[in-house]
Amino acid sequence: MIKIVRLRSLSEVPVLFEEIYIPQARFAGFEELRDTDFGPLLYPVYFEHFGVLVRRATDEVSFGRATDTVAQQLRIKSGDPLAVIRRTAFDVEDKPIEWRIASGSAEGFRYRSEIN
Repeated sequence: MIKIVRLRSLSEVPVLFEEIYIPQARFAGFEELRDTDFGPLLYPVYFEHFGVLVRRATDEVSFGRATDTVAQQLRIKSGDPLAVIRRTAFDVEDKPIEWRIASGSAEGFRYRSEIN
């Protein structure tokens, strides 16, 4: 497995801390990509560099409390309310190719997802 850690921000304010796991066998060479190969979205990178097309994804939203690590990344206090989105993304053959845990402050939380 390859682990990707990302911090997503809006106007330089951290919004989501993501831990993403992808199979090494499907994404051999991922670690060698340059920073300039990445945009705000990973799915185009998966397709352009590895021929892996994400067909659908399933999200599960829950709530919890920020751990020390997540709190530090999001610039919130440890134990603050947290929204957690767990995603499994599937390719065109309906095989899982990505597992993602995205955490963000529950204050002002809004979530919308549309993946076709």
